[in-house]
Amino acid sequence: MKLLLIEWDDVTSDNVSWVSKEDIGKDKFSKCITVGIIINDEPEYITVCLMLSPRCYSQTVTIPRGCIKRIRYLGVR
Repeated sequence: MKLLLIEWDDVTSDNVSWVSKEDIGKDKFSKCITVGIIINDEPEYITVCLMLSPRCYSQTVTIPRGCIKRIRYLGVR
């Protein structure tokens, strides 16, 4: 079992149905930090969960590798 901290960029979207060309792109991506336990470590993505039991996972997050800026392995005691 590996515990890690992932720093990654998430996409943003505007909340209105119509925007002017000048306003497009003003919202930058969100810088995120996720701490979790690795479930899947694939070439295209990493999936982590925040909680687990012997048979189940809860609160999973799948992050595309292209969005990941840094991974720090924290270990498990």
